[in-house]
Amino acid sequence: MDRRQLAFVASHLIERIRKFPDAALDELFASMDEIERQYDLLEKLTQEEIQAIEQSRLEMDRGESISFEEIRAKFGLDDFDADAEGKADFDEAASRVKKLGGEEQAEISDVLFVLLNEQRDDVPPLPI
Repeated sequence: MDRRQLAFVASHLIERIRKFPDAALDELFASMDEIERQYDLLEKLTQEEIQAIEQSRLEMDRGESISFEEIRAKFGLDDFDADAEGKADFDEAASRVKKLGGEEQAEISDVLFVLLNEQRDDVPPLPI
C-alpha cells in the first residue's frame, strides 16, 4: 500500500471509529488480530523476547514492580521533557512532509485534520 492509499485508509478509519464505544474497539482489535494470524502477518518473537516476557509475567505475579522514578533513573530520563521532545518529534515529521510533493502533503494533512477533529476551511464545498 503506498502512502496515499495509507493516508486515505487512516483518515477514513479514524472518522468511522471516532465514536465507537470501548466494546466495539475491543471487537475491532480482536478482528484485526485474527486477520493478522490468518495471513501470517505477525512478527515472530525471538526466544530471548519470549523469555523476557515470561520473566516479566512471573515478576508481576509475585507483586514485584518498578516505580516510574526507578524507570526514569535506569534509562537516564531524569531530565526528560516530554513536552519539548514531542515538539521536536513533530518538527522532524513536518520537515519530512515538506520534502514530499504537494499531493502527498495534502493527503497527510487530511489525516492530521481528521485526528484533530477539525474541518479544513480551504476545501470548497461539494456541488449539490
